Amino acid sequence: MRNAGTKYGYCLTVALCLAAFDAKYTSALDPTIEYSCSGYCWHGLLEACERIARQIVVAEGGSIGRDGRGDYFLIPEKTSVPSPFADSLKPAECKDLRYTDEEMSRIRYKPVAKMKDPVVSK
Repeated sequence: MRNAGTKYGYCLTVALCLAAFDAKYTSALDPTIEYSCSGYCWHGLLEACERIARQIVVAEGGSIGRDGRGDYFLIPEKTSVPSPFADSLKPAECKDLRYTDEEMSRIRYKPVAKMKDPVVSK
């Protein structure tokens, strides 16, 4: 769930940044078009991100407050606990990862051949 929070946090950041741009840069964007990769339109994606963000805040011991300006998150102060280092060039083996035949039929892209160890110049 933490990875999802990070991903959806980016979406909310983009939404806030778009508000800072002059309308001449954003007026042609159609927020009602559904993204092919997610099944959400822009507004639906923001709503989904907000729902997930609220769940994460509460799951991590925070709460959601409300004042005259709207809702706000009360996020508890915690010490960061980094995950173990994962070398993307030498990924760990995925265990117990199984797809049904029906799930496999929905995958639209063929897997690429396994990458050989790259030559690293020193």
